[in-house]
Amino acid sequence: MARRAAAGTVGEGVIFELTPPSGSKWHETVAHSFQGPPDGAYAYNGMVADGAGNYFGATTHGGESDEGAIYEFTP
Repeated sequence: MARRAAAGTVGEGVIFELTPPSGSKWHETVAHSFQGPPDGAYAYNGMVADGAGNYFGATTHGGESDEGAIYEFTP
C-alpha cells in the first residue's frame, strides 16, 4: 500500500494499492480518499505495517482540530 498527497475526490490525498502488471501496465486501486476534517488530509512519510497486516500513518491536516491525525488502515 502507498499514499499520495494532493489527489482523491477532494484533493486531500489517497491511500492506493498497486497491483503488478500482467502485461505492461501496473493497476492502481484507490482504497481510501481522505476527505479533510475530521478525516485526515495530506498523509506523509508513508505507512508502517504491523504483524497482522494493518497499516498506520499520519496526516498533516484533519482530525477534530485540523492539526493532523493518526490513522489505521486495514486492507
